[in-house]
Amino acid sequence: MSKWTESSLENLAAITSGGTPSRAIDEFWNGNIPWVTPTDITSCRTNRLHDIKEKITTKGLACSSATLLPVGSLLFTSRCEFSLGCSFDPYLER
Repeated sequence: MSKWTESSLENLAAITSGGTPSRAIDEFWNGNIPWVTPTDITSCRTNRLHDIKEKITTKGLACSSATLLPVGSLLFTSRCEFSLGCSFDPYLER
């Protein structure tokens, strides 16, 4: 008999999404908050993101529907043919 139990994702985790801060407003970008894009996730060759090129400011976070997630959160993208996932660990940044 299997020890696995079937359940929906909503019962296992908090599911959230967000929106990109306006790229037309310079003060939203080049801050210290990593901005993970679908490209970061689909190009990730391990199960941990560590080289995030874009960063947003606290103002960019506050003035958008972006969501700040805890370190180690499992990230998925729905912007490709199938969903890929990995987690972000800022301590692994180069």
